Amino acid sequence: ACRAWRSPERIHEILKDSRIGAHGAAAIVLSLLIRAHAMAALLTAPWTWIPAAVALSRGGPVLLAAVSKPAGEGLGRRFRQELEGHTAVVVAVQCIAAAFLCGLWPAIALLAVLGLALPAARVYFHRRLGGVTGDCLGAFSQVVESASLVVLVCLRSV
Repeated sequence: ACRAWRSPERIHEILKDSRIGAHGAAAIVLSLLIRAHAMAALLTAPWTWIPAAVALSRGGPVLLAAVSKPAGEGLGRRFRQELEGHTAVVVAVQCIAAAFLCGLWPAIALLAVLGLALPAARVYFHRRLGGVTGDCLGAFSQVVESASLVVLVCLRSV
């Protein structure tokens, strides 16, 4: 069912609820399956590939928070308010360095994932919620890690 009709206020109410619904459970299972299968396929890849994907998935939410408005009143707002500009620059440099430890083409592919996902997530979350919450940042981390690992599997297959 499409949930596009929900207001930002209703979405914030849902996000405050600690229970997980069917769609949340399905998302978690899908994320785990994608990441487990991708990592299994990358066991014979260069050792830096999996850590680079993980590094981008951890740096990505910091970069998303840096370019987004906070929404809601939770930890995401506090994280965004305390995030300093130089921290985001350092994280961006670390993401680039982690990607380039994999070699030129894997780095380009990994940075493309982050470079495409970041503005898309920002636009989506700003339209739906008026900014980002801690849940948005966590979801973004999972998406970036899954997409990065899948892209690396595709590169490995070439």
